[in-house]
This record gives sequence, C-alpha cells and structure tokens, in this order.
Amino acid sequence: MNVHAKRGALQRLVVDDAGRFNVHNAARFARRLCACPVCTRPEPRIYRSSLRSVTLQCGRCGLQWTMTWYMLARAFEREVAPKLSVDAAAVTSAEAAQYRAAGWWTDITLSGCVAHNAASTPDKPAYVEFSLDAPDCALTWSEFDHAAINLAHRLLELGVAPGAGVAVWHKDTPAVHVLLVAIERCGAIAVGLGARAGVREVAAILRTTQPTLVVSDADRLAAARQAAEDADPALRVVAVGKDLEIDTAPRPDTLGSLSPVGPDDVFLINSTSGTTGLPKCVVHTQNRWHYFHQKAVANGELRADDVFLPVIPTPFGFGIWTSHTTPIHLGATAVRIEKFDAVATCAAVERRQATVLCCVSTQFESHYYPIKTGNQQTRRARIVVPAVVGVGAVSCNRTEHDVPSIRRP
Repeated sequence: MNVHAKRGALQRLVVDDAGRFNVHNAARFARRLCACPVCTRPEPRIYRSSLRSVTLQCGRCGLQWTMTWYMLARAFEREVAPKLSVDAAAVTSAEAAQYRAAGWWTDITLSGCVAHNAASTPDKPAYVEFSLDAPDCALTWSEFDHAAINLAHRLLELGVAPGAGVAVWHKDTPAVHVLLVAIERCGAIAVGLGARAGVREVAAILRTTQPTLVVSDADRLAAARQAAEDADPALRVVAVGKDLEIDTAPRPDTLGSLSPVGPDDVFLINSTSGTTGLPKCVVHTQNRWHYFHQKAVANGELRADDVFLPVIPTPFGFGIWTSHTTPIHLGATAVRIEKFDAVATCAAVERRQATVLCCVSTQFESHYYPIKTGNQQTRRARIVVPAVVGVGAVSCNRTEHDVPSIRRP
C-alpha cells in the first residue's frame, strides 16, 4: 500500500461517515500503531481516551503512557513516510557556486586538511587526551593521518560502502575524531550518538538513520548491542579497542584506494531533542560548518598556534564545530576531556597552556566561572561561546567585565 492509500485508510479509520472525529476508532488505531517504550511489546491496551489524547497500558510490564492525537499523527507520518533521505542537505549547483564565490564554502575537506597537516607539521600534537588521574596521551598530525587511513580500510573490510551510515557512540577522546575522518575517507556518513545518550534514545536514532554498522567504545559496547538489537537485530556492533584499533603505523596504499566524501556531500547525521519526545535527526555537510568555522576564526581571532580546549560534546553541532572542524582546518592542537568537569577544565587550561576555551554559556556560567582560578593562563585564555542560553543580564555583565577575553561567534 502506498503512502496516499495508507493516509486514506487512516482517515476512514478515525473519521466517521459524517466526517466527525471518532475517538474510539482513533484509540484503536493508536493501539495498533504503538508499542511499549520500555519492553517494546506491541498492541498495548487502551486505558483511557478523550478528545485530546489516549492513554495506553502495556499488557506485559504494566507501563502507562499518554499520547496526544498530534503525537499520534506524527507517529503515523513516520510510519508511512519514506526513510530519512540524506539528500535533504543538498543544494543546487548554482547555489554552491554562489557560496564559493562569496568565500563561504570551500573545496577543501576535513580529510584533506588532516593530510595537509600531517605533511606540514607531522610532529605537532593534533589531539591530546587529558585526565586528572593519568598522564596526557597525545596524537600527532602524522599519527592521526595514519590512524584514519588504517581505520578507513578496516571499515571497508567490515562491509562499509560509500553512502552507508556508520553510527558512532564514543566518549570524547582523540579516537572519536579519528573515527569521524576514517568514515569520511570511506565515503560513508557518520551518525553521531551523544556519549550520555541512553539505550532507548540510541535505538530510536538507529531506527531512523538505518546505519550498516555501529562503532562504540568498550564502556558502551553492551548498551550499543542492546540498542542495535532493539532497532534492527541484523545490525552489527563493533568496539574500538576490541574489534577496531587506532593503528598509527604508516600504510603503503594511502588515500589512493579510498573514495572520501566531498565538502558538499553529507558527512554527518546527528540528533537534537524533539518536541514529540523522540530525537530529531539533522543532516550536515562539511561546508555548512566551514562557514561557521570562518566566523569563529574572525571573531575569536583564532590561529594555528592556538591550543583549543573544547568541552562541548563532539557529535552535536557546536561540538563538531569547535572540536573537529575548526582545529582541523587550522591545524591547531585540541585538548579533549572525556566528560565535562569544571575542575578538570581548569586543570587542563593550566597544564596544557590552553589559549582557547570553547563552551556554551551555561557551562561557563554554572561550572567554570564560580571556581575559576586566578592563574595567569586562565585569564589569558580566550573564551569562545558558540551558544548563549539562559544566562541573565547581571551574570552576563559580570562575566564580560571579569573575563574580557570572551568571544561570541
């Protein structure tokens, strides 16, 4: 049955012969469409229904949940609509030419920048993993380039084809950036999963994006397997450190046998919170973030000799911008902390002599500012704030007075 036929069937189901909304029929449809969000058992019982919503109850675990008719309509649209199309991010050739002429877009990819950085500054640290309790672990640009090439070939061996999706559920360490560039070099599309996401959220994203492979870190392997099982029992899950290695040894067949994505191609699908209770997926090209990268460089006075400390989670837009796109384009060093922590952030600024701190305003105001140390490196560091959310005027004025180096792209 095609989409239009299904919509006609829905209309006949919930609307009576007089054209009036039929609550009983609509509730029956909700029962047929929905499954328990906890144990996934289909066809829950109808517990209560009204002109505004229906309450369903799972026959197995007893969970009750309520859906408005608007939420039900959105669920029906997801059921009958085509699967997510990555062409949604495409622009016409005329638009692309206009953006290039204006200097907003470029022909240089992140993969190309990594290769250039490896050739021009091979021994310069690209990413540094910072920890309060262990020595820092650095990956040079040369090692980063070799690791991304080796990992790209390993992904091809696992059956990742150009245009396929590879879901990445990994903590914020240098390995996640190697993974993203390796997926790019395969010609595949990374599906970014937040490190703090739960199994239900990840399963919902996997159902929407339909990747061919899920890559996690060791800590999330069991949860990744559960999410993949809930989304698609045939979906394969592998882990860095178990099935995949960050191998920095040079490889004879370098980029020649790979087909990386271009700057106008979709390279990432990530998620943001949804108004219906489900995550919304967002499609990205590299040139979208190159435009914002230029804004950050201009307004933040960013340079290749800066040391970046981005504390925004990588898979999300501001994280991709400040921890991946801008450091790679500049060839700068980025320091990563596995999970944002105010004490670790202050310590990383001092120990790694960070010159640029990238955070959202709530991170800075709620966590970093109250315990800000008085050392000179902290006062010299420029603060790049890509998003200003929920901070009052008094706090803003106090912060900008005390920290004159703050920048807002």
